[in-house]
Amino acid sequence: MFVPVVKKIIYANGVLLERALPAEGALTVQTGDEVEPFTKLGAVNTPNEHLLLSGVWGLVERVTEKRAVLLKTQVLDLPFVACTQQACSGELLVFPNPSELLEMQYLEKFAKNVHDKIIYIGDFINAPVFDRAVALGVAGLVGGGIDKQTFALAQKSSVFVGVFGGFGKIPTPGVVFEVLKEVPNRYVFVQGQRRLLRVPVPNGHRNAQPPTPQKLVKELAVGDLVQVFDLAHFGFTGKVESVQGDTICVILDKSKSLVCVKVPNIIGLSADTYDARKS
Repeated sequence: MFVPVVKKIIYANGVLLERALPAEGALTVQTGDEVEPFTKLGAVNTPNEHLLLSGVWGLVERVTEKRAVLLKTQVLDLPFVACTQQACSGELLVFPNPSELLEMQYLEKFAKNVHDKIIYIGDFINAPVFDRAVALGVAGLVGGGIDKQTFALAQKSSVFVGVFGGFGKIPTPGVVFEVLKEVPNRYVFVQGQRRLLRVPVPNGHRNAQPPTPQKLVKELAVGDLVQVFDLAHFGFTGKVESVQGDTICVILDKSKSLVCVKVPNIIGLSADTYDARKS
């Protein structure tokens, strides 16, 4: 049985990312220099010195005197289904997929350390969690799903909001959460207009296989990653257990329960292979 395919993880090489000082300062790197995430690029000399760190593994492509450095690197791109339009970067804080009732407790637990950070809050972003995140000064809030009313509030806010599942209580796809919790360096980049969360990775920290070409459709087989869209499990992801004509049985990532859906209420998922443990 053939179904449409959506790519959830995309490896991109030769990506250009800019790191900029908040005001004119002194830059300490030159074109062609190799950098790692904690390489100092420059600083602004104020009473509280502002350091500019690389945040990536790569090479200095261009230096704009006293202001900015353009870096060439490699990333894992995680596309958002929906997001606001801001661009931002910061340390990624990943909560361990708490239930909706516990999300606020996790946020309060880390309240002293979330300013200017990008937080993966869990499977659902609700209005109280969003309002509290704004009050705490976070740079961005990402999760699995969001209701339309909260998303409308987010569009009027300076805080970035993005979801990997969609509108409603839709869990984050398992393959995406695996990448988030294994980010090799906690610094990430958000490009809202491109609907991307960009995770820098070291050169060589991926499997030997090249990035897989994007397929528009594929024939489902046992073990394939899929996302189902029946009423009871809308947006849930899992692996194919069996294919019986136009009926596909899937073991869901979240509950490990078996559900059977009919085409067209299912799509295939793909992801570029990646192993954060390899060097």
